[in-house]
Amino acid sequence: MRGSRPDTDNAGVGSQYVNALSATDLTVGDCIFLGDSENDKLKFKAEGAVRIQRAHIAKHVEIACASITGGVAPAGASTDDHAPKDTALDLGWTRIEGSLKLERNEICGSVNLTHTNVTILSDKLDGYPSARADKAFCIEIDGFEYQTLQSPALLLSAEAGSATNLSANEIARTRLDWLERSGGNRRTPHDYAVLARALLRQALPDVARAVLIQQQRLDHPLTDATWRRPGSLIANALMRLFGLAFGFGFSPRRATITLLVCWGLGAAFFWWANHREAMVIDQQPVAIAIGRQKPATIEIADQQTVLGERAASDIPCRGHMNAAVYALDVFIPLVDLREESKCDIGQAAGRQLMRAEETTYRLLKTAYALLGWLIISLSILTYSGFIERRRITGS
Repeated sequence: MRGSRPDTDNAGVGSQYVNALSATDLTVGDCIFLGDSENDKLKFKAEGAVRIQRAHIAKHVEIACASITGGVAPAGASTDDHAPKDTALDLGWTRIEGSLKLERNEICGSVNLTHTNVTILSDKLDGYPSARADKAFCIEIDGFEYQTLQSPALLLSAEAGSATNLSANEIARTRLDWLERSGGNRRTPHDYAVLARALLRQALPDVARAVLIQQQRLDHPLTDATWRRPGSLIANALMRLFGLAFGFGFSPRRATITLLVCWGLGAAFFWWANHREAMVIDQQPVAIAIGRQKPATIEIADQQTVLGERAASDIPCRGHMNAAVYALDVFIPLVDLREESKCDIGQAAGRQLMRAEETTYRLLKTAYALLGWLIISLSILTYSGFIERRRITGS
């Protein structure tokens, strides 16, 4: 098929594109086949764009072993359909009740899938414009909806060999490469959410999380422009820290590592404080006298009268506490392991701490307790999958 005369735009004014096949507003009760996937021989060739816009296909669309070279849009051509001017294959705003199959094609030009709706997407890397072409043609997928993917190993190119099994990391990498070629800088959270939902339906939760994590990285860049805006810089830096510690709320593995690291740091800190004899036994100078009729509480007016010349608040803790359990008791909110009540920060008798060392230890203990509230709360959100569900469903 060869297109020679430019089509007019939607308003009927001026020229728009040179099309080899134009089937706008088409309704098909069965399938559309362009090419044949039974063998690798070229079965369909078009010199000019193939456009099936705003169509309704009751079953499947298969484009395989096809060669499509998009025509060059004339100067001043209308872009009301939001398709790139170098589009070779245009399925924008088309609804396909069955599957869309794209594989073993030679496409010179961009592919427009804007607001296309399909039930099953079956594709491979060689079903799209070559990423190694002199011109980096894009895949426009703004609003592209698909329910599931045909196969986990769906992005094998012809040049990659005959291997059919891909690891989860390889699937994530290839799908992210495919997604990042779409729409230039117009990638939206919706595009990542649709891909994550499809991967979850393929029982690939780890790959789906990798897609969502990459989305968050792109949404919170640390670029030169960000450094010039302190507010954005702080917000993006905090989100990147959240991503490092919790995978933006999508990685239970990272949450577990973060918890263990914080616990280990806390245990090391309290062990060191105890080693420095900056941990003392926490005692309350209260005595209870039991009378014959009823118990009577004796209030102590002068602590030293009862405890002697030296108050008991400076007795070193030493072996009376376990640093690991103590750190856990301080770190976990609303849980009392009865270890923190044994000892507290203070200066033991006969020990001369460095200037402001005791104050520093007290501030670090308070900061560690506050960090515990934050880390435990974010870990619960990560383990429960709350953030993941909200990102995928958009609610």
